[in-house]
Amino acid sequence: IYQEKECILRPEQCIAYLFKELKSYVKAEECENFVITINPQWSENQRRAIINSCRIANIKCSCLLNAPTAAAITYIMQHRQRLPKPNQKSVYVAFVDIGGSGMTVSISEVKQQSVQMKAITFTEKVSGSLLTQLFENYLIQKVKEKYHINPSENPRDMLRFKIAVEKAKKILSVNSNCQFEVHSIMNVDISFVVTRKEFND
Repeated sequence: IYQEKECILRPEQCIAYLFKELKSYVKAEECENFVITINPQWSENQRRAIINSCRIANIKCSCLLNAPTAAAITYIMQHRQRLPKPNQKSVYVAFVDIGGSGMTVSISEVKQQSVQMKAITFTEKVSGSLLTQLFENYLIQKVKEKYHINPSENPRDMLRFKIAVEKAKKILSVNSNCQFEVHSIMNVDISFVVTRKEFND
């Protein structure tokens, strides 16, 4: 409801609003044209929807760039000295991107100032949210064994438990272990050490 009237917003309008918000974080005089990265699996209709969102948001989109290509370009910029020179033979690099909803693997032929995508594949069988879910199930089982309670029986407690699981996952990405703590879950304070090996397993 907007100004006491019911209105239906199309996805393009919602995305345009997000683009406007993002643009507000950059100074307009420093950034006039934008390159937007997208999932390589997107259809032509989905790509056109993003372009339409840019028009609605009054943003100049120079191009839509597949996310694996953007990753390869970033890699070249960060590791230029390690790569073959423009007149030398290219090397192959694999990029693995585990996102929230799936995993993309791409093979690129790269050298300084040059990138050529050779293959891209995508699967929804591996994703950040799936890894989080598996980790969450494991931690719930540990809580059941140690404290004899089931956090999933209470929606409010489970929400706090999920936040703690996400935090632990992030900590274990750079540390070998972490203290998993959730206070007052079903009137019990949960606290135990979780190792990266447990998460990897």
